[in-house]
Amino acid sequence: MFQFQNLFEQLFQYLKIEHYLILNDLCDGKKLLELIYDDLGFLRKYNPLKNLMWNDKDKQWMNHKLFNEKFEPLYHPLLPEEK
Repeated sequence: MFQFQNLFEQLFQYLKIEHYLILNDLCDGKKLLELIYDDLGFLRKYNPLKNLMWNDKDKQWMNHKLFNEKFEPLYHPLLPEEK
């Protein structure tokens, strides 16, 4: 665990993330999902690729839920811009 912690600390320093939390010894992920969603049947039908649509202009697959018609982002950036 100590080696992983050092790697994460270096990564966070590189990304200039000052505050972070590393948790270990977490509960079983399936049990946690069952507590949150009750029925996990949706996981058999879930397809993350449905979020992608072909963009003829840029000739690439894009997530159409991230931008509006003018390609302006719909969400704020995860990391604030440096000034």
